[in-house]
Amino acid sequence: MEKIRRQTSAELETTLIVLHRREMRLRPILSSALASPENRQEASLQLETLLQETREIEDKVSKLEKSL
Repeated sequence: MEKIRRQTSAELETTLIVLHRREMRLRPILSSALASPENRQEASLQLETLLQETREIEDKVSKLEKSL
């Protein structure tokens, strides 16, 4: 059981890294004067979704760490 928890924790941490990388790709679009308003709006919506996913994964990681 312990091994499964550690593996799950590692998988969640990897997911957080992927989400962070996606966030880093979206942020320049939001701050760029060259991006169209439509692209900035789409990036903003994607970022909101991404941040919600990140919060959910962080909560799962926190719960797993507390149970270890």
